[in-house]
Amino acid sequence: MQARLLPVVLITALLFACVLSQYSKSAMASSAGKIVPTNNMLAARASHTATLLPDGRVLITGGMVENGVFLDSMEVYDPLTGQFAAAGHMSSKRVGHSATLLPTVKF
Repeated sequence: MQARLLPVVLITALLFACVLSQYSKSAMASSAGKIVPTNNMLAARASHTATLLPDGRVLITGGMVENGVFLDSMEVYDPLTGQFAAAGHMSSKRVGHSATLLPTVKF
């Protein structure tokens, strides 16, 4: 009897997945923003962090230019202007690190 139920279960799961997929696509399309070209960062970097700030700007910290060349610089991206601005330096160079937004930090 279990062998007979397997095709029914698989078909039901497949239909559910298709419906869920279509629902997710339409929900994402209605809530997603637009991707538009913007200006370059002040420093080319990889393995940095990008932290969304409460006002919609993005804080970008650390990273590396190439292997062995690490950065301590920070910059803030403003999506309203499409501009990056210098935001100072960290106490040490960091690459591949993590970042946590603290409620008391102001930029």
